[in-house]
Amino acid sequence: MEITYTTYDKYMAVERRVMFGINDVKSLAFECVHCSARIYFLPQGEIEIPKQCPECRKEWTGRTSGKPDEILPSPFIGLTEATMRMKRLAAEGSESRFRIRFEFDEPR
Repeated sequence: MEITYTTYDKYMAVERRVMFGINDVKSLAFECVHCSARIYFLPQGEIEIPKQCPECRKEWTGRTSGKPDEILPSPFIGLTEATMRMKRLAAEGSESRFRIRFEFDEPR
């Protein structure tokens, strides 16, 4: 994780950013948008994303295309699977030609 502070003279704003890479991810949390229940997973091995919220039972995975029996993959599932693959490759020592760094404003 990298925390960057940029300070200017008294007429400029202070910029503070937090950046982290895939190796900094300690857990993944899934939170229900309906009841705010959360499930935490360690990003090791495989994660099986629940099909529904364990608390209120609202559906989490898939979105329908409008056709009765067709479910399209969710981009949230794709991001979770990609995160797990990147963590696995990093643990195996596989090198990439570039890094993905996530940047956020510093928490207040």
